Amino acid sequence: MESEDKTVELKPYEKKVKGYLSDVFEVVDGVYKMECKHNMFLEGQIQIKSIGKGDRSDYGFHDGNDGPLFLTICNKEGQPIANFTDIPSSFEADGLLKDMVSKEGDENWVLFKDFLKDILPEDAATFFITSKKIEKDKRGSLISDNNES
Repeated sequence: MESEDKTVELKPYEKKVKGYLSDVFEVVDGVYKMECKHNMFLEGQIQIKSIGKGDRSDYGFHDGNDGPLFLTICNKEGQPIANFTDIPSSFEADGLLKDMVSKEGDENWVLFKDFLKDILPEDAATFFITSKKIEKDKRGSLISDNNES
């Protein structure tokens, strides 16, 4: 089986970011390229605009993990592609997103990337973005709570 690199162009099916950050971020309208490398890795940058103020101390911006934004790839009707994983915003964008929640009107390119379980389907045409609250691991917070004086 030959592995290949492929570029897919996607448009936002809706600009509104779903989930708990819906009043804070939206997608800037445009056509976005997602690079699929060797049918295994997908990455692309999406322009995100700050439309309201958010909480800079939100754990999702500090955890060093991917998220709190997740990109869902859809067909041209806006139906999510079945069995296709959501692509998280890279942990590298956490600091950028944290800054944006205090600067209404700010626009930045946010990197989304992940390993793929399936090959990107031919009918991929649109996307939407959902924000998912990331909670601090309770065990981890107990350790840090004990060390604070």
